[in-house]
Amino acid sequence: MSLSGLLFSLLRSAGAVSQVDGAFLDAVREVESAGGKRLVGDNGKALGPYQFHFESWDYTKRHLVSEQSLKVSYSKEAAFKESLSREYASLYCQFIENCLEAHKIKSSPALVYACYNYGLRKVLRVKGNALLLPVEVRRNMARFNACLLAKQSSRFGS
Repeated sequence: MSLSGLLFSLLRSAGAVSQVDGAFLDAVREVESAGGKRLVGDNGKALGPYQFHFESWDYTKRHLVSEQSLKVSYSKEAAFKESLSREYASLYCQFIENCLEAHKIKSSPALVYACYNYGLRKVLRVKGNALLLPVEVRRNMARFNACLLAKQSSRFGS
């Protein structure tokens, strides 16, 4: 197991509370693929309801997936499979949360989403300061927040 995978496992087993729940994943799916309606994005580089790129999928498979049956190579078929893609998105977003925590950056759902959408390294470069992110990323964060709030409200019947 890699060092990052070990860190992920340790933080997970230590009971770190994750913001990555069903509403979070539903909001990612909504913003990334219009709720699963646009399954190919970024000029064909991002696939599935969670718009995975090869690099993110491969990293998740190699370092974060522990169950052997879920270690599936990146392909259109795999990325389009809702349950598998959702599991990979969940693991990857929890990994992002743990990385932010390890860098002593206060995590929020929108910041985790910005890392997912724009890139963890790019967000770490600005130490998680959303004001230093490009305007388009901040717009996507706002769309994500609005979608997350709607998903959370609908779960609680408000």
